[in-house]
Amino acid sequence: MLDPVSRTTEVLFWLIMLLTFTATFNAAEAGREDVRLMLIAAVGSSIAEG
Repeated sequence: MLDPVSRTTEVLFWLIMLLTFTATFNAAEAGREDVRLMLIAAVGSSIAEG
């Protein structure tokens, strides 16, 4: 079992990951290449870290 601090940080981490993926998909559909590239790089680094 995780202590309450570990649980809270784990939930926050996955919330940030979820928001990153959501923003990436929205930006990919928006058509702005610079924003799309930046968000894809952020997702790639998050996946590499995880």
